[in-house]
Amino acid sequence: MNPRLLAPQLPTWPERDQSGSVRSLRGIRQGTQPAITIGSVTLGQGRLQSRIDAVESTGWTLIPADEVGEIHALLGAMGRTLPAGPEGSRYRDLQPYSRDRAPQNSMSAITGTDAQPMHTDRAHTPHPPRYVALQCIDPGEGRCPTKVWALNGPGLARERPPMLSSPQWVFHNRAGTQFYSPIMEVLNCRVRIRFDPLSIYPASFSRDSVASAEACLRSFAKEDEATWERGALLLLDNWRCLHARSSGGGRAPSRRLRRWYIGDRDGLGERAALQQV
Repeated sequence: MNPRLLAPQLPTWPERDQSGSVRSLRGIRQGTQPAITIGSVTLGQGRLQSRIDAVESTGWTLIPADEVGEIHALLGAMGRTLPAGPEGSRYRDLQPYSRDRAPQNSMSAITGTDAQPMHTDRAHTPHPPRYVALQCIDPGEGRCPTKVWALNGPGLARERPPMLSSPQWVFHNRAGTQFYSPIMEVLNCRVRIRFDPLSIYPASFSRDSVASAEACLRSFAKEDEATWERGALLLLDNWRCLHARSSGGGRAPSRRLRRWYIGDRDGLGERAALQQV
């Protein structure tokens, strides 16, 4: 029996307050939020805002290990942490696996320890997380950085390539659930990209290919990489950045990154947690 093909998914965008304005971090920038205390760590407005500004302006930031004491406050300030592991765990540890030893339905079950394809996380779900946080628990024996493509959001919003903005793509997971969706959704100049070449194929009426869509995304990307040291943390805007493990996984069998998902609808707009601290 063929898996059910769902109707196109409508984008879910930032919630609005009673005035109709999108809720954001402007309260902090205007000085209406106090410093935040988590355990024995106090994170002032300026430090918190500078980290979040970096993600907002460039799509990602790599925080050095010597600032890791502030990370948990920062994750809480960015939005609601989503289940990311088995049994509802709020994080999941990732490491290189050979194909035959990889967890079922994981990307490593397809790529093994080879380089991964550039992707956004959980593209096959109706509401992909807004942010992905990756902390290095162990960099491994050999060099194995994470590649990052930071997309030009304003350029995409202005040009809206039909290949990306048309709901001509079928997203699927290995459990058989499928739905039509565009790769790019835009509202009020805010862009959300969902792309994973292992979880997408063109609809029967489409003349485009996954490879051509990837090439189109790449033409709007600034390519970079994050080189890991123990304790460093990478924050990614999952709606704007593609990422992937580079080659070298086989030379770094002990490499381990801890992953969190943050904010499935708005992320930075979820201010309740800060207001209650």
